[in-house]
Amino acid sequence: MRGISSEELINFNPWDYANQQDLLNAILKKCHELNQWMPIDENTPMQKEIWVYDERFGSMRAMFIYGEWRSGDVTLSNINPTHWMPLPPVPPREKPDDDPESPS
Repeated sequence: MRGISSEELINFNPWDYANQQDLLNAILKKCHELNQWMPIDENTPMQKEIWVYDERFGSMRAMFIYGEWRSGDVTLSNINPTHWMPLPPVPPREKPDDDPESPS
């Protein structure tokens, strides 16, 4: 996976493009790889939750364990996922306002 850094974004010179749409398309092309789906193959993580894509049911959180696809406690017997991607990281936990460790 690859993203676009603020440095790369700053290095885009708007005068190098015929119009704003061309500039926007160039920036979006750099960002495109952030959501890259990978084909399910021998390198797909097993026994770890991932996002999977099935043409019939769409995308869902699942893991392949005990020879079957599962989501939580549910066996997904009718899916045949073709692609996967890692789950995004969980958001940072916010400290409550009354937290004694938070700066005043």
